[in-house]
Amino acid sequence: MILLDETREGRPPRLVSVVGAGLIGSAVVERLESSGRWRRELLPLDWEDGRLQERQLAALAERVADRLAAAAAGARDAAPPRLAVLWSAGRSGFGATAAEAERELASFRRVLETTLRLAEEHPGSRVSFGMISSAGGLFEGQRVVTARSVPAPRRPYGELKLAQEEMLAGLAGGLAWRVYRLTSIYGATGTSPRRGLIPTLILNGIRQRVTAITGSFSTLRDYVWVGDVATYVAADLTGAPAGTSRCVLASAKPSSIFEIRRLIERVVGRPLYLTLSGDATNRADITFAHDADPAGWRTSSLETCVRAIYRGALSASGGAAPGEA
Repeated sequence: MILLDETREGRPPRLVSVVGAGLIGSAVVERLESSGRWRRELLPLDWEDGRLQERQLAALAERVADRLAAAAAGARDAAPPRLAVLWSAGRSGFGATAAEAERELASFRRVLETTLRLAEEHPGSRVSFGMISSAGGLFEGQRVVTARSVPAPRRPYGELKLAQEEMLAGLAGGLAWRVYRLTSIYGATGTSPRRGLIPTLILNGIRQRVTAITGSFSTLRDYVWVGDVATYVAADLTGAPAGTSRCVLASAKPSSIFEIRRLIERVVGRPLYLTLSGDATNRADITFAHDADPAGWRTSSLETCVRAIYRGALSASGGAAPGEA
């Protein structure tokens, strides 16, 4: 859990708490810090022990409350201080069990209730809550999803995301909130075991290793660069959020696994070695229409991002693929 604060002369103080520092949460933090105006503090948050988690959230609330009170006291006639909480946690993946999803929902409730208490105890502050959700989990098997499409999750992971969204809408009261429904996010190769298809193919292409694919070469998905998501979410969270909204952050450009494979082979300059799993549970297409895009949402070229990931992976490995030095 990361707490960031920013104070600028002539502007209301702002606090952002990012719960979950994985691919998306870390990217949002980096986007905020890139301005040079934000100061971060790393705070512990346990994901196994519920009672310990409650104590840790209470400590976070106390720290935030002190800053909000001090900011409000010094603000006088200026605009009130702001707090934005972003839920970007997600230890449960697409293949999560019902039990794993239930534990994560309990953690989500604790974080949401902590945020609501802060809003109630500091009515002079502007408090908002943002939640990273999953368009893939909510609309699995649906093609050309629009802003009017109805979620129909097929597995515990999607049911979890829908339950979190409904809990937020049901409990938030007058709290401003945002739900960001993301498609298939990809970023740098990194070290995470859940790095996703594109960086995994790039890394295994460099290392000349076999990649096991669940799905089929014709499976269509919507891929979005994590940097684009971070830019949009950071700006939206730290703006002046009011009311409530749900939005889909998608490229609206369906790509098959075969197409992704050919693109990466062209960038890496060698064939990729793939095996297809006989498991058919991950073969459903999930595609999106442009009318689901929120205002201000921009996406980067898939090929441009793939080339950037490849250069970064090469640099991390010493500048050349194994066997080419």
